[in-house]
Amino acid sequence: MKKLLGAYAVGVGIFYVGVTYFFEPAMAGDLPEGPMLPNPGALLVGFALQVWFYDWVTQQIGDPMKAAMAVAIPQILLVDVNYVLNGTRRLDAAVISAVLIFVGWFAVGKVYGMLSKQGSAEYS
Repeated sequence: MKKLLGAYAVGVGIFYVGVTYFFEPAMAGDLPEGPMLPNPGALLVGFALQVWFYDWVTQQIGDPMKAAMAVAIPQILLVDVNYVLNGTRRLDAAVISAVLIFVGWFAVGKVYGMLSKQGSAEYS
């Protein structure tokens, strides 16, 4: 319990100070002139980075489905749960987003796992 409370206290302190005194002031003046990449280019580049990260997580955990959930669940907690709690996202949109994130990463994990098994010497 001590490690959970310690991690919670440090995280809350750092993120509260960081968001309140650095991030929110930066966002107040942040009005970009336009997107760096138009869709679908932004999706292609952004998801390539996410899959690269997912591959690294999979290598660390050793299980494609556990890695997929290790990527999906924090994403849901950060953008859907947190945004509903702080009032920047409606519940219906958050539920749709959470389902899409979960199903998407579940599918990524399944395909990655199947292709990993096909390529291994064990299944050749």
